[in-house]
Amino acid sequence: MSRVTTRAGVDLESFEYHPESDTHRARYDRGTTPPSLAVIASVSKALNVGPTELEQLHYAVDSDALDELLRGREQTEREVSVRFTIEEHSITVNDRGVISITPSERDTDGSDPDE
Repeated sequence: MSRVTTRAGVDLESFEYHPESDTHRARYDRGTTPPSLAVIASVSKALNVGPTELEQLHYAVDSDALDELLRGREQTEREVSVRFTIEEHSITVNDRGVISITPSERDTDGSDPDE
């Protein structure tokens, strides 16, 4: 897939929308892009707004801790992921360089948690 440049000025390796689960998925380069910046860029793109129009990331998650936990980490059999809510969307970012963005009333697998 071709790289996607976002309004935040961050290049993503890919950005896709999956209508069956109402989920956006982005992949970023773990070696060059801090997870916190990739999250901002991905959410901005998913919501089609400028990054400065989003609520500040630090209200949802400690961005320094997110970067420390996920960036440059050696891949192991166990995946590490962090999940939080921003702009009424559930964000899951993992140590494989994948970000999932789903409306918060839905689970990341596309199911309604109240069912």
